Amino acid sequence: MQTDYILHLDMDGVIADFDTAFESISGGVSSEEYKKQGKSVSKLFLSQGSSFWENLNWETGGQELLNFSLSNFKVVRILSSAGTGKDWAKYKEVQAGKTAWLNTHAPQLEKRNVIIVGFANLKARHAGPDRILVDDHTVNINSWTKAGGIGFLHNSKDWKRTISDLQVYANSPVEA
Repeated sequence: MQTDYILHLDMDGVIADFDTAFESISGGVSSEEYKKQGKSVSKLFLSQGSSFWENLNWETGGQELLNFSLSNFKVVRILSSAGTGKDWAKYKEVQAGKTAWLNTHAPQLEKRNVIIVGFANLKARHAGPDRILVDDHTVNINSWTKAGGIGFLHNSKDWKRTISDLQVYANSPVEA
């Protein structure tokens, strides 16, 4: 039996491995260290075009998390940020790359359930009492729960914990 809770999965850092791809274009420097050096993470990855996103690998546990989600939730959505802000041309590149990745790695997802926003803070507009977000950034989880949704902070090194947390909702009716 699948639950009526609507599950939103972030893409980068949850099901797709952004960090390894970033290190491959930054000379082995992590995105966190890159920021500490005063450099723009988004400027670097946006300079790579759509192929940066198309060629991401699965995040550790990402495939297992997606498979669990699709088996246990009637509606699974990808809710990902392009990190482009108001730059429409770059947004379209990121959207094309992420969509191509999903078409290859998760073809069973319905296109209408893929939501890519320009800014991460826009994710909270999709929150609601019957909606769950799995994301790897605390600020996104905080804004989601503040907007009335249910949020789980994901760590790919402990992906089985995320599945365990979701199991509670997978076996429960939506609370009114």
